[in-house]
Amino acid sequence: MKAERRHELKENDLAHIIGQARVYLSEHGTKLALIALAVAAVIVVITVAMQSSTAGTENAWRQKQALAFTDVESGKASLDTLNALVSESKDDSFVLTSLIDQGTHALRLSQEAELPPDEELNNKARKAFTQLLSKFSANPLAFGAAHSGLATVAENDFAIDGESSHKEEARKHLTAITSNPALATTPLPQFASDRLARLDSVFTLVRFAPPLPPEEVTSPSTSEPTAITPTRITPDQLPEDIRKQFEESLGEKKPTDEGAAPTGD
Repeated sequence: MKAERRHELKENDLAHIIGQARVYLSEHGTKLALIALAVAAVIVVITVAMQSSTAGTENAWRQKQALAFTDVESGKASLDTLNALVSESKDDSFVLTSLIDQGTHALRLSQEAELPPDEELNNKARKAFTQLLSKFSANPLAFGAAHSGLATVAENDFAIDGESSHKEEARKHLTAITSNPALATTPLPQFASDRLARLDSVFTLVRFAPPLPPEEVTSPSTSEPTAITPTRITPDQLPEDIRKQFEESLGEKKPTDEGAAPTGD
């Protein structure tokens, strides 16, 4: 009866993981789609191991299934809980799938934070994928998922600090996937090859121009207006046509101005 209960819990946990992966893919179908596909492939292949395993505790699987990764704050708490469960578990299938979950959720949540990616979550992803690689490097798909995740961690590092050295770190992890013959029959090498082709564009630092300073508003002056002194000009300084008009007007007014002498009879 207990074996059937464990089997049911593990099947429910797998359905939860696949559902989370679908949401993950729909929300982050650009930059993180490749790592999500790699993780999904690992989960599917590991199903047999999960169903046939009789080790582990029901309580650990139950606690794992109850964890929520809906937002950054609750996700951080759930990642800490999952990390504690991994540390206490002796069930390899539980540890393997949990490390994949830790890394995947940490990467997703790190990019849900405001730019740049959340550094604390990115470091949690690094730790999970490093453990996965250390404990399960003999498993080809776990090997591929770990290196793919660590390549994405390097991309996030670059977005955080702008250090160009992260580009070579990402290249190293992606090349490890493409050069592993054990992965030749999986989609992982093609995913890694596509990412290598886009590496230059991903690691191009984008700088935003600083905002323009606000326009200065000149306050109305309270001082007295400056008096304007008229400038005297001579008729010779006037344009020729205006000067002629001026002289003609003077000629017409001259008799009137001088006045006519009265004529006596």
